[in-house]
This record gives sequence, structure tokens and C-alpha cells, in this order.
Amino acid sequence: MKTIKIISIAIIITMISGFTTFAKDNSKIAQKNELKSILSKKVQYPSFASENLKEGTVLVQFTVNEEGKIVIKEMNYLDVELGEYVKECLGKVVVGKDDISVGKTQAIKFDFKLL
Repeated sequence: MKTIKIISIAIIITMISGFTTFAKDNSKIAQKNELKSILSKKVQYPSFASENLKEGTVLVQFTVNEEGKIVIKEMNYLDVELGEYVKECLGKVVVGKDDISVGKTQAIKFDFKLL
């Protein structure tokens, strides 16, 4: 009888810890998506690009520092003007400081396409 109780308690503890881990993972994903959404709103299609019929993609690897500022680690792009534009926009952004995004390397892709 004691063995059944011990096994039951072990199963319950395992299930509870699994649910907690699942909730934390979902929270991290939601915060990363929210951060990417904020950054996407800050980097709009630039007027110089639409005037010159420019299209392109800019890939950015970044971290968020202790002050909530974006620190660019690496950028990849073919169009220098679009790359500099994204760098300038991200330099002005200050986001919320949470322990999930601070210091973690993340990536975002900005697609500039004419409609």
C-alpha cells in the first residue's frame, strides 16, 4: 500500500513539474513574439525605398541590454541603404526589460516589398 502511495505522489509531482515547464515555454514564446511585433512596428517601409522602387530583406541578430536597448550582433543584407535604415530604426528602440529577453541572442527578418 505504501508503494502505491509513493508511486502516486511521484506521478503527481512529475505531472505538475511538466505543466509548469510547458507554461514557462509558452510564456517565453509569447514574449519573443511580442518583442518581434514591437520591432516590426518600429521599422516601416522607408519612403526612400518606395520612391526608388527598392525591395530587399534585412536579417538582424540582436540582444536586449540591461537598459532595454537593442544591441545588434550581426546584420545581413544586400541593399546597404535598407540595412542602414534598419540599424538606425533599431537604435532608437527601447523595449521592456524582462529576464527572458535581456542578454539572449534573437533574430528577426525585415522584408521590404513593394505592393
